[in-house]
Amino acid sequence: MSQIQSFASSMGPGGPVLTLTPDLGPAVAPALGTINIQGVEGETYGFGILVSQATLNNPAPFPANTIRVEPLARGVTTNDGVATIIADITIPMDQSSAYVLSAHVIGARSDYTAACGGFTVGAFRREAAGGAILVGGAYQTLANEDAPIGTPTFGVGLNGNIPAVFVQGLAGQIWNWTCTYTFQKQLQ
Repeated sequence: MSQIQSFASSMGPGGPVLTLTPDLGPAVAPALGTINIQGVEGETYGFGILVSQATLNNPAPFPANTIRVEPLARGVTTNDGVATIIADITIPMDQSSAYVLSAHVIGARSDYTAACGGFTVGAFRREAAGGAILVGGAYQTLANEDAPIGTPTFGVGLNGNIPAVFVQGLAGQIWNWTCTYTFQKQLQ
């Protein structure tokens, strides 16, 4: 990684970067002038938050001058046929704003005899007065599933004024769901 002299063109020449502060954990300082930013390898992918070494229970600790990019991943387990909001996906809908929420969702029956997964996206807006609205009253989902009886499903919607991702398994079956997501706000 090259050294950055300044972050804005209107600023004069800046000094070396002294620390980077991730969303979770303490600031990370350089070692020999370098701060490493490491992607996550494995089975979860997605845009992420930055997590420092101090917050991870990692079997192979990484150097103190390293920040890892972790996916914005959340999960939930269902055992009924009721739509369940995946908690902790919080996108504050400010007044006079518009957002799009995209999510990759995978769910599997606990014994792996069935699965459901794909991509879902929806746009939301909120006027200066009033509540949030799912634009067009609909969301788009591309999904595959192979449940022999019934249809598990997922999508995006509103939980009050907060855009959210929901999943729905099948009654009497345990379904484990994982979701990675991103959102974008309309620039003013």
